[in-house]
Amino acid sequence: MAQLPPIAMDRTQDFVELLAGNQRRLYAYIRPQVASPTDADDVLQQTSKVLWTKFDRFEPGTNFLTWACRVARLEVLTYHRERRRQPSFLSEQVAEVLADDLVAMVETIDDRHEALAACLQELSAKERDLVHRRYEADADIRRIAADTGRSESAVYKALQRVHDGLYRCIERKLSSRDAG
Repeated sequence: MAQLPPIAMDRTQDFVELLAGNQRRLYAYIRPQVASPTDADDVLQQTSKVLWTKFDRFEPGTNFLTWACRVARLEVLTYHRERRRQPSFLSEQVAEVLADDLVAMVETIDDRHEALAACLQELSAKERDLVHRRYEADADIRRIAADTGRSESAVYKALQRVHDGLYRCIERKLSSRDAG
């Protein structure tokens, strides 16, 4: 197998680093626009192939994620065009607006994850345990109620209070980050 020249190797490394660093956000952009996680995986894979073949058109120093989302948008349109016989729940115009909004959302996803992690640390031990049981251990409300000796209604209300508090905390942290 022939060795790639050093410049080509650098360009390959650049692509791999940019794609790896943005793959989760790119998937988050694609997923709401297609029917299933499996379809999102397929569109992501096809998008990655196209990004590689067109990487010579990417201008270093510009926003890779924005460029990748434009390519992904075209792949999502291809996905829908190929499945035109299947019923669609979104009009083209609504899908276009959604795609534009999703670009802005995925650009802030890492900030939101950091804020969530910090806010989770601010919860009381009891609240963290409840979140852990519900989301990490994937227990249903009935099971949590039985395990904690609370009614299902009390567990729902407690989770709602935690959700509301986390939402406010995240928004506060993001607002203070934007103001700072």
